[in-house]
Amino acid sequence: MSNALDDLRQTLADVICRDRAVDNWQAMPSDYDLADAIIAALPGLVLPLEWDGPKCGIWDAGKRFHGDCAAYKIIWDLGRKETYTTYFGNQRLGVFNTLEAAKAAAQAHYTAQIMAAFGIDTAAMKEGKDA
Repeated sequence: MSNALDDLRQTLADVICRDRAVDNWQAMPSDYDLADAIIAALPGLVLPLEWDGPKCGIWDAGKRFHGDCAAYKIIWDLGRKETYTTYFGNQRLGVFNTLEAAKAAAQAHYTAQIMAAFGIDTAAMKEGKDA
């Protein structure tokens, strides 16, 4: 685990055991298990990205941009078998066959960025490894 994740885990365990009726109570293994469960649930609590409408983040044939979806954009490319390319700023996240898949990629990236701020590696969590 990373230092930030260790610190988060310890803070949660301390909060969990703080209200017990005994002075100087130390966190128990079950407190760490609960802290780990809370950490595992955090990615599911990230709110979904909001897309302003059907043209939000899409370039038209005249190369004009419609809408503003903050840092996430999806470009519909008719010249490439009607694919959708997802971007975070200027970083290309991938090319997808459906708009739903492109939005899912943006959401996964967004969630991973938020979790990274807490020292949580969502890719490692999916693989069942420590971050």
